[in-house]
Parts: sequence; structure tokens; C-alpha cells
Amino acid sequence: MGTGELAVCLGGISRQRVSQLVRRAGFPAPIACLNQGKVWDAEEVEAWASIHRPRQDADAPSRMAPSE
Repeated sequence: MGTGELAVCLGGISRQRVSQLVRRAGFPAPIACLNQGKVWDAEEVEAWASIHRPRQDADAPSRMAPSE
């Protein structure tokens, strides 16, 4: 997966944020560097995301929700 797919996989983050995350220690190394950019293994990225970026529960209140 490329940076566009990473952005979707990691919760719809920006490509700029993807660029920051892929430079972090511990993020999976790219499996190839092509003319169009780097490519990561989807399973490795999903495993990393399950530990470092857990999904919010649908029932959990949004961080942006106003207080009641």
C-alpha cells in the first residue's frame, strides 16, 4: 500500500501525517521504493495500527462532541 492507502487505513489521516508516522521508529519499513513512492506491506501496517492507533468504539463519544 502507498501513502494514500496508508492514510485511509490509519483512519483517514492526511498524507502529511502519514509522512510523519512512517518516519517514526517502530513503523514498518517499506517493502519497495518505486518511482511513484514507497510501498508498505498491508498486513504489517494493519498490525502496527492495531497496537498504536486503536479504533474508537462506535458507541464512544467523539473527542469533538460538545459536553452535555
